[in-house]
Amino acid sequence: MTASFRIYRHGCLIGETARDATTSVEPHQLFSMTKSVVGLAVGRAVTLGLISVDDPIGRYLPGLDDAHAAITVRQLLTQTSGLRFGWVNDLAGSTENSVGEAMSMPFVHPGGTFFEYAQTTVTTLTAVVGAAAGEDFQAFVSRELFEPVGIEPGTWTWWRDGAGNTQGYAWLQLRPRDMARLGTLTLAGGLWADRRLIDAGFVAEMDDGTEANAGYGFLSQTNRGKWHISTFGGVRRERRVIASAPPDTLIFSGFLEQAAYVVPSLDLLIVRFGLPPEPQWKDHLFRALLPGIPEAPPFEGPVPPADPIDWDWNDMIDIGEAVRRANELSGWR
Repeated sequence: MTASFRIYRHGCLIGETARDATTSVEPHQLFSMTKSVVGLAVGRAVTLGLISVDDPIGRYLPGLDDAHAAITVRQLLTQTSGLRFGWVNDLAGSTENSVGEAMSMPFVHPGGTFFEYAQTTVTTLTAVVGAAAGEDFQAFVSRELFEPVGIEPGTWTWWRDGAGNTQGYAWLQLRPRDMARLGTLTLAGGLWADRRLIDAGFVAEMDDGTEANAGYGFLSQTNRGKWHISTFGGVRRERRVIASAPPDTLIFSGFLEQAAYVVPSLDLLIVRFGLPPEPQWKDHLFRALLPGIPEAPPFEGPVPPADPIDWDWNDMIDIGEAVRRANELSGWR
């Protein structure tokens, strides 16, 4: 069931559900759309000159060994840190100390070469930004990103882990109309009412894939790549993320199909919250919507079949690392 569905073009709301009169002003859980908001926050810090995307994180986080200190901000943004990842390990560790969990994982790939849809590494980015700004990450985001676009204090909540780190991979709750504000900022290449909040080059890199995953940029999915690695499952698909959407569609994507679709070529923004609709609904959405936009390119061909439920099971759990981590936390060596 869709709780909120909002379509904006040329800065105007041109379509919404009947329920949006109430649901659009209620905070909703973003799930992994939170990652893209963290990406925007990093972009704001870069624009202010506080950090660079190619800085090693050890410049901001003391006490790391040389290998972990050498991980770059860019590698965390593109999910290519090279650290061992297991869903169970990562999510369990995120409840205690996400940064400690991420920085305890061993390297299994050279940095920048392999895509893993990790979770605690994104929380590590919130710690980096907070350290670079010299203040709590949420205070920085509120003043430097949310308030300038009209997202008022008290209208959103953002969970923390047991160590007080702001969770970067999920657990931000925003009103749909406020998610639209962040989408509008992204659609304008980082401008808000002629004020430069985020460098245009950074926004462009959010929508630019890597050699490790042509369908993933800076903590967001991009539709530009002719292939992509699925975020849930880690399986390579030989097609764009959304076959019927324009190639320049940037996707903020969350669990249960929470989403924002930013399409600069059409000056189009779509924000959606709710429970999952039918399979391949995104392709059906753009097929139904784009014929009503004269500038939209035509799309021909069948809707791709629903992706099979398959996983790279090595991504599920690393038993050895789980035991080692548990022993470490309990004091055993």
